Amino acid sequence: MPYAEYAEQFAGNWKEFQSFGWYGKPDTADQCGIYNGRSRDSDLLTISNWEVLQRELDPFIGSIDDGATIEIQTHSHWGPGWLECFVIQVYKDGEITEGFKQFCDLVWTLEDYPVLDESDYCEREYNDTLENIENIASRYVSPDAPDTWVTDLYGALPDSEVEPRDGFGGYPSDEAVIEALKELDENRPLYLDPDSVDEEEEEVEFYDEEIVRELVSGLSLNEIEIFEEAISKRKKYFI
Repeated sequence: MPYAEYAEQFAGNWKEFQSFGWYGKPDTADQCGIYNGRSRDSDLLTISNWEVLQRELDPFIGSIDDGATIEIQTHSHWGPGWLECFVIQVYKDGEITEGFKQFCDLVWTLEDYPVLDESDYCEREYNDTLENIENIASRYVSPDAPDTWVTDLYGALPDSEVEPRDGFGGYPSDEAVIEALKELDENRPLYLDPDSVDEEEEEVEFYDEEIVRELVSGLSLNEIEIFEEAISKRKKYFI
């Protein structure tokens, strides 16, 4: 789309917003448009693209009333709570501003591919996954575990447990975390805090050997075999 055509659509677009009261409106608001970048509920891709846009457009960002082309503002919203946005001056002295053109070039690339910076996006997914692992596993980890236990655990978990989901990082189950900690402990028993896991233990009962002998003394050979089998199955031991 040519700059001129998009400029006509973008300038003054805020006038079409429903129930929009603009606090901090620049003096040249009629020549400006608003681009909503992220909200309180934005997923990692939206946040990544928004941060990349700010990085790439940084030379143009400042206060529009002080001469900048792009200004970052935060507006309250009844749904997601708030919206962080660009206020972009489209025209200046009758010409389309360079900042608006640079903005167009970046936003138009998203029409062909939704990610502005793969490395930034992947790093955010990875860090979010590590944060989730730490939150879930902290109650199971031994205080003697090495400082690298979060990344160690990430490497020990199955891929299916750490893959990103629902627009955010991976969120492993408690069961998978415990199994991964046990796996790490096979070579170095420092990771899993044994007191944090309630494992079912079989009840073990003990019998005095002399008492048992008296009990079986009057039994037939077949009855003794049945008794011994029952003892064996219940894992009861003599003391």
